[in-house]
Amino acid sequence: MIFHLCQLTVDPCGIRCSFGFGKILFLNGYLTYECDDASRIEFSNELGIIEDVLENHNGYHVILGGDLNVDVGRAYNNTFVLQDFCKALNLHIDADHES
Repeated sequence: MIFHLCQLTVDPCGIRCSFGFGKILFLNGYLTYECDDASRIEFSNELGIIEDVLENHNGYHVILGGDLNVDVGRAYNNTFVLQDFCKALNLHIDADHES
């Protein structure tokens, strides 16, 4: 197993790993919770940063974890924005946890 620490100049933090079956990029993010228009704008901007990181790591499998401050079971603006983001980048949301 070969590990490569990936120093990113922006949050989220990331680790790149190379395995026999391919490369994985682990990202850890903490996104702004939704409380007003400014927080919605910040949330979208943070997703833009994540998208830039993903575009710079083409060919990697991606695991994005952390606290995205989104309840995928509720109809909030940030929920829809995150769902659209994941759909556009072919990412799967796994939110199977107890709150």
